[in-house]
Amino acid sequence: MEIEKFHFKTFNNIAIQPQDIENVIYELDGIGSVAVSTRDHIITVEYDENIVTPAEVRAKLDEYRLV
Repeated sequence: MEIEKFHFKTFNNIAIQPQDIENVIYELDGIGSVAVSTRDHIITVEYDENIVTPAEVRAKLDEYRLV
């Protein structure tokens, strides 16, 4: 398992719940764990590098306009 950190956007008018961000990432196969720091705007993802890549995680976050 590998670990990657992603910075996510903040929205002044919309409160993004950590669980919502986690649910988006867990849609991908190969995700071991997800931790969201709303204070630092960082998502830490543990993933199986044989199944999913950081680029795929970033693409999923981008799909939902989170990065």
